[in-house]
Amino acid sequence: MSRDSLLVALRDFNKTAVINEPQVQHVKMFCPHLDISEIGELFYEADDTGRVVFIGPPLKIRGAEHIYHLTAVEENNKRVLKFTWGGVYRRKESYALVDNVPPNGWLPREFNYRERVANWAETNYGNLLMWDRSRQFLSLSVVDPSRRTLHHYPVVVKQVLLSMRDQWIDLEPLQDRYPMPQLIETSLEWITDNPFISAEMIGPMLPLHGFNCSYCGGGLGLDKCHFCKRPVCSKRQARCDWPYPIPLRVCDELRWMGDFATSPANAMKAYYAQWAARDFQSPPTADQPRDVRSIVLRD
Repeated sequence: MSRDSLLVALRDFNKTAVINEPQVQHVKMFCPHLDISEIGELFYEADDTGRVVFIGPPLKIRGAEHIYHLTAVEENNKRVLKFTWGGVYRRKESYALVDNVPPNGWLPREFNYRERVANWAETNYGNLLMWDRSRQFLSLSVVDPSRRTLHHYPVVVKQVLLSMRDQWIDLEPLQDRYPMPQLIETSLEWITDNPFISAEMIGPMLPLHGFNCSYCGGGLGLDKCHFCKRPVCSKRQARCDWPYPIPLRVCDELRWMGDFATSPANAMKAYYAQWAARDFQSPPTADQPRDVRSIVLRD
């Protein structure tokens, strides 16, 4: 079994979120390191104790472990098993930078077959695994401002997670010399729209959240899009006022450029023009005077 097979299994599993009355071959798709007899023992333990927890191999991050549950429940006077995904656990050694280990979010946990999980991933696709060197995560939601859910929340069309080498608090003071979308692109480490890889990357950390218009890619305010001025029909305070257009590198790598009604490059150029006309009041320094400002425009 390859990494692609595991990706397909997780993608199909994401549509249902649960497998009712799973068979041995279902668990084997997510835990290829286990033998048939060992999976049978998991079924027996779940039926006997009511619940069993076990782990599967990572997709991207070395030291990450996907958690799965086999739970016995009563339905129509019959005891049945349900197979579910329980998130991702990050081992402490998965963090390449010691100061990146979450001080309050990381707790030690023990699982069976832990070393076999890591060895299976290294043997089959070790060249695709990476250590986590990220300092900041940014979750971008592409929202349709003209639609809302039955509960009057914004309709999220796409979501992407950005892994960055710099913390947001370190980028904000640089906005008087560089526009924020350019700083984000410069700091980018990884980009993914896969929810399971996103869970591996984030671990117990909390990402920042940004919202972009699904028509033009511009930053989405609470009442309207900052670029196309399309009004937001949902008034639920489920978003923040996000002024930055979606980074063009994200659209390029995920092939999203054709999914917008107008090119996100137009929103980016408009934001750069507004930024260039802004009068920043930060004090100049000897090595970087106020008139030294840089813009990289992309077609």
